[in-house]
Amino acid sequence: MTLLQAPASHDREPDAAVYRHARMARDYLTSFVRSRGELRSFSTIESYCMFIGHARSGHSIVGAMLDAHPNVILPDEVDALRYVAAGFSREQLFHILLARSRRQVRKERTKAGRNGKSYSYRVPDQWQGRFSTLKVIGDSKAGKSTQRLAQSPAILERLRRCMGNVDLRFIHVVRNPYDNISTLMVRGGRTFDNAITQYFANCEALVAIRRRVGESLLTIRQEQVILQPGPTLQQLCGFLKLAAPDDYLQACAGILYTSLPKSRFSVPWDDALIERVRRKIDEFDFLAGYAYDERATEQTTWSA
Repeated sequence: MTLLQAPASHDREPDAAVYRHARMARDYLTSFVRSRGELRSFSTIESYCMFIGHARSGHSIVGAMLDAHPNVILPDEVDALRYVAAGFSREQLFHILLARSRRQVRKERTKAGRNGKSYSYRVPDQWQGRFSTLKVIGDSKAGKSTQRLAQSPAILERLRRCMGNVDLRFIHVVRNPYDNISTLMVRGGRTFDNAITQYFANCEALVAIRRRVGESLLTIRQEQVILQPGPTLQQLCGFLKLAAPDDYLQACAGILYTSLPKSRFSVPWDDALIERVRRKIDEFDFLAGYAYDERATEQTTWSA
């Protein structure tokens, strides 16, 4: 359904659906008007960057660090594909992303972190919410984007048409499956069976998406981000055809946790469940090397 199409006709449409449609219409009109004054800034954009993968895998922190680059605008939690599906133009989408980045900076890029505590993804003395010359723009909402691409494969071609001569770049941050599954249980109230099934269904969707985007995809691991921030950011910048200034790399490394988050220890895994997931891990090359044993994971040699 595009923006210009009303929701399906019902005698009593749910209030939530009416609200969503009204809000999308408002966003369409606002972005149409305001993007007109930003066309010069948008004219230098070379790449549109979006994230795929599982939620709670480190995409937000990677997005925040990229947003701190002088040539990048990359906010969190936008769900940009819904605007593409609704028929927004490229420039309208760019405006929405820029406006969201600026709003998030005013709120210190705050996000819920470990143990329910808020955590700031602000990178001091860098470029979040602003830019020198804008070359890369995008959105780091990986989980929802993956669902949309899986449920509506045609949306990828629609995105390509929307972007025109702007290059598409995809980033996939991979986390230990045992941690992802545990987080689904802790935050989503799921059972082991439901969380494991959901996680690997998403992996199946990722296989198809990764095949379709080909060499436009960079895969990194959460361990790389935390334990090797400098080289990982250099790799990301190279993938996006950007320079990686030393002060930028140092500032980004300074906001990271000093240890790997291990949600797997917050739920009662038994040997049978651990083995069930281990067998499924073997089916996906991008999960190679992961294990429940934290030492096995940390000794893995990571490659893109």
